[in-house]
Amino acid sequence: MVPKVQEEYYKFRKQEILAAAWKCFAEKGYKGSTMRNIAESIGLSTGVIYNYFKNKDELLDSLLELARESEQQIFDSMAQKDNSKQAIQEFFYTCFECTPFDALKKSAKLNIYMWAEAMTRRKIMDQTNVQFNQTLDKLSQFIDDGINRGEIRADLDSRSVAGFYLALITGLQVQSALIEDLDFASYYVEIKKILFGNMWQE
Repeated sequence: MVPKVQEEYYKFRKQEILAAAWKCFAEKGYKGSTMRNIAESIGLSTGVIYNYFKNKDELLDSLLELARESEQQIFDSMAQKDNSKQAIQEFFYTCFECTPFDALKKSAKLNIYMWAEAMTRRKIMDQTNVQFNQTLDKLSQFIDDGINRGEIRADLDSRSVAGFYLALITGLQVQSALIEDLDFASYYVEIKKILFGNMWQE
């Protein structure tokens, strides 16, 4: 049996390495990052990193799994809301409002790097497609629930609405990462006014 302190240290170190990998991937891109970069950023030898992850792909897989767990927490939080409008507002809040802008921008840059990587790597393309479809399915269910309760216009297709939301989120991420003079906070407020003005039943 592994001693509790040793197990906790292992988990702590693993999370530290994952956080460093996330930062390196966001700053240098997946292709531009090395195991040495990641190790040096937290004062470790490369050999120590290999005790936890056998290669960069395994690091990426672990980060994607953390992203899936984080997304599930978002949907669990949405499920606690009283109606579909509050649930969708919660979705956007967790995507853009509860994180400092610098961290939001780094996360957006990481996504852009990964989308570029997906264009040339089949495995990442497949992972991207699976993640998109899972997110689309979950979000569509909230839209369907709203339609069934008479909160959302019945003439709307739930998957198309969910796809529109995901496209908007992707676009906002790209803009936050690439448009340097964008007053994102004010801009986002105006986007929300448009977003929540047309599909809801009065």
